[in-house]
Amino acid sequence: MKTLRLTSDDFDKLRQLQIKRGWKRLAFSTNYREEIWPSTRFGPVPIEEREELGGVCAMLDQVVAEYLKVRSEGGRFFVQRDGVWYEEEGYLPVQFVAFQFYGSENSK
Repeated sequence: MKTLRLTSDDFDKLRQLQIKRGWKRLAFSTNYREEIWPSTRFGPVPIEEREELGGVCAMLDQVVAEYLKVRSEGGRFFVQRDGVWYEEEGYLPVQFVAFQFYGSENSK
């Protein structure tokens, strides 16, 4: 499992990408072409409803790079304060990135 170092500000940027879109759970999707979009519904998000987030947030781009190493086809993943997860068949959570916070703002 990869560990990514980030500040609380970095994490807040990830959260803002999702909260702006009205989704309470930090969920994103990607495909093998590294296109990234917020998950705005249960099930697949139609192509015409996808808002491309690739290149918007360096931390999100790093997460997607790690995700595609473990699931080359991509899919939905979930961001939490302790790291990033995807779900295997049967909704079994699998963590593939751990977050390590640094800096004075990590007390949030």
